[in-house]
Amino acid sequence: NAGACPSKNGTTGLLLSRNEGLVIANNLIVQTPDVGTPNDQMGIDLEYANTDVKILYNYIAQNHGPGVDILAIRNPATCPGSNDPFDHSDNTLIDGNLFEDNGEGAVHRVSNCFIPTGTVTNNLYDEPHGLAVTGTGEDFRGFSFINNHDAGTPIRTFQSARDFTGTVGQYGW
Repeated sequence: NAGACPSKNGTTGLLLSRNEGLVIANNLIVQTPDVGTPNDQMGIDLEYANTDVKILYNYIAQNHGPGVDILAIRNPATCPGSNDPFDHSDNTLIDGNLFEDNGEGAVHRVSNCFIPTGTVTNNLYDEPHGLAVTGTGEDFRGFSFINNHDAGTPIRTFQSARDFTGTVGQYGW
């Protein structure tokens, strides 16, 4: 399970801060729990100062919050009270992933203290809240969405490792 050591202040599967050129590929990022707070609880959190992060070919599913959360919460020029002019989220690539049943959609945006940039492409999703979800006043104006496909509901998507159990044949494999 992602976020296996939850905090009462929130939790996340992967919290990304001060990364450049990071590649997250071929992972199962699943089941970040509800810890009873309004914060976090996502699979991947692009929290602070990230450039050229690539999220490729992952299974991101059943997280209490969003699959991927892209924050823009620190910039004193645009958000009074913020104290860090160096926060940014540039050139994020979210490509070839399977998103399924995340609590706040596949890709989520928080705050507009600056405009994050990136591309969301070639993803398959089966999400009750959709591929791209925003809060009040937030948007994806710095992002391109290309060739993403809704698997539709109520079908069941199949990711090769999803149904592995200790019982051979339990899910037909």
